Amino acid sequence: MSNIKNILLNSCKNEKVFYFSNPGNAGDSIIALGTFDYFNHIGLDYELISEITPDIKDSIVIYGGGGYLNSYYFVPDLLNEIKEKAKKLILLPQTTVGFEDFLSSLGENVIIFCREETSYAHVKEHALSAEVHLSHDMAFYIEISKYQQLKDYNTFNLIKRSAIKNKRDSVRIKHIWRMIRHKLSYESKASNHTLNAFRKDVESMGWDLDFPNIDISRSFAFTTQSEYKIRASACNFIQFIDKFDIVNTDRLHVAITAALLGKNVNFYSNSYFKCEAIYNQSLKENYKNVTWKGQEKPIIK
Repeated sequence: MSNIKNILLNSCKNEKVFYFSNPGNAGDSIIALGTFDYFNHIGLDYELISEITPDIKDSIVIYGGGGYLNSYYFVPDLLNEIKEKAKKLILLPQTTVGFEDFLSSLGENVIIFCREETSYAHVKEHALSAEVHLSHDMAFYIEISKYQQLKDYNTFNLIKRSAIKNKRDSVRIKHIWRMIRHKLSYESKASNHTLNAFRKDVESMGWDLDFPNIDISRSFAFTTQSEYKIRASACNFIQFIDKFDIVNTDRLHVAITAALLGKNVNFYSNSYFKCEAIYNQSLKENYKNVTWKGQEKPIIK
């Protein structure tokens, strides 16, 4: 396991640093929140960006971790543009499936962190010129106790901020309403003690779920275009999970967040190796409150 602190600080010393958070759902906001906390902890100065600007020329661009090097979601045009313009591109811990041609095109100005052994072996095989390291998902660096009772992003404050004109980084009313509606619907049907948070997209195992379920990674997504939206999404995500004692999920960042909160977690497989690989890499030995369920169909009573 590489020393991510030393690598980041040495690579970014005396340089202008931009952090580009990976676009996505509330799980990506959790990754970004852990990144904010970690950068602040190690004293790394950075500027958050959500689009490529001329300022990145001859600068360091750190691109957020996640599962974007994956045919489900991503075509690497954005990263190709960044690596051509920036002095150095650093990819925070991610999972990689395929993209051999993209990996082989990466030069010595690229550093890649992988968050599990399968991706690490794949990237090492194909990214022969880039610097490749193994590290934990950035969500593990969240200082979780800071957010459990934080009221800055509660529903009242979200709505109040959204009503202020010309506030570009306020959360849209339709996203606030979606979160409220989905929360109330789930809480009206489910046990007070158990959270079932299974995904409903292309990464699911396709199970027919016959119990109350809320895909909170989608329900609590406010986009990752600004620090406020990231923090609002992640904070509501954390506080909702914290209401429950038992968490059943195939969502990686629901499992990680619940593990950090000390919940009893039953962690199920997604449609490819990601969840199991990260369970083995980071959760199995360090979080005994997490049980790996694999491809066993969840039966919730």
